[in-house]
Amino acid sequence: MGRIGAWVVLVVVCLSGVVWGQEPSVEVGERDELLGWYILTERSPKQSIEEGVEERVVKEGDTLIVVDRHEGRYFATGSRGVEVPFRVCDAGLAWDLEPSSMAGTTIGLDEATGLVTIRIKDALDQRQESGEALPEVRVLVPVDRPAWMPELTAAGPETAGDLAGMYEAAYFPLFRWYVTEGESGFAVMLRWRLRDGTWRDADEGAGLFEVMEDRDGVSGLANGKGLSLRYRRDLERYEVAVQKRSGLLLMPLLRVDADAEAGMRSKVRVGIPSWH
Repeated sequence: MGRIGAWVVLVVVCLSGVVWGQEPSVEVGERDELLGWYILTERSPKQSIEEGVEERVVKEGDTLIVVDRHEGRYFATGSRGVEVPFRVCDAGLAWDLEPSSMAGTTIGLDEATGLVTIRIKDALDQRQESGEALPEVRVLVPVDRPAWMPELTAAGPETAGDLAGMYEAAYFPLFRWYVTEGESGFAVMLRWRLRDGTWRDADEGAGLFEVMEDRDGVSGLANGKGLSLRYRRDLERYEVAVQKRSGLLLMPLLRVDADAEAGMRSKVRVGIPSWH
């Protein structure tokens, strides 16, 4: 399998190799104090208090984490721009995917300092072999949504033919999905941005997708998993969704032109990091 083919499999695995938890048993809004955009620091709460917590502007090389709520659930951005469901727990919010090497990851308020923190768990952490270490609990510094980050909201399609176009993973601009309409239906192609800035087709070629019943998306099979690219009228955004028996996993998309530049989106990381 070629490098691009391996990335196609990785995308589907990232989107489908998880199981959602049960419906939340708490009232919506119980952890709304944690909603927002954050810069992930390398400091513990104690270090932050000693060194002073200052407002920060997002700069090149930063890692951003977005905590959001919709459909009565909490989400935080995981690796490769995927929205990961979180459930309410005593610590605040906890990773709600099982099985997952990241189970045990939590976001909450540090009782001693009142700072927002994250505890990242990665059972497959390869840094253990190199001896690299960071504080187990790290501070998340709240920031405003960067002005250079496009809004996810977009106008929806009026007809199924309007779905043809180019879509980019909002928080991971190395992936683009190309949707074209032909006599036999819609073809969906994943492309990967190379280091030189050019785009290369996935080795598997385009998959043939059918128009969804509500006419707001197309769906088909990718590596044996049900996948759809659709417009969500309740959220007013485009997204890639993988259907599981227990629910959906989502990757927000931006509709873009062929010559669109990612700019700062390609110079920061968005999502809870993993080290495997």
